Amino acid sequence: EIDWALAQLWDSDPVRAGHAAKTLIAHSEGEIGSEELNSFFAAIESGDRRQLARLATDWLMGGEFHVCSALTSLFSEINRSTPCVDVFPEDLPLNAIDQIFLCRKAIGYLFISPMTAASWCVAALRRNDAAAASEVADLLFDPLLLNYGGALKDWLEEVVNADAPGADAIASALKRAESVWQGAE
Repeated sequence: EIDWALAQLWDSDPVRAGHAAKTLIAHSEGEIGSEELNSFFAAIESGDRRQLARLATDWLMGGEFHVCSALTSLFSEINRSTPCVDVFPEDLPLNAIDQIFLCRKAIGYLFISPMTAASWCVAALRRNDAAAASEVADLLFDPLLLNYGGALKDWLEEVVNADAPGADAIASALKRAESVWQGAE
């Protein structure tokens, strides 16, 4: 069974397993997805969070609807106070336009998991690329912070307190959101 084989391959070669699953989902035009590949998706979910982020980055950058939609089943932030993935700046594309594209895709497909979606924005801001920073910070503010407070706000405040690159842009987005929230009360 292909599902079992992909789950086994994930442990030894996550890049090849991710590529094979992506190709299978795309060519089947969504007929094969997370339900049909439940062992593979379970292996991903229970594995290394950075490998999961790399897989998601690759799939989001490809932009194929069925492949990106399959990602949503991997991420649930119920009872979480941190994102489901560990996105590192060095795992992002080098080009600012691609970073913005990736952040938009993450937000679009993972909107119901706002900390996880925001983790690509935080990684892009930590990359300290002036060409992407303003637009990425705007994406943190709108739509994420305008629609979510709570755990997202708390996590972003922790990120700011870590004083890593990009902290000023994140703090600015939080400040803008706070003024909207105060005005809405």
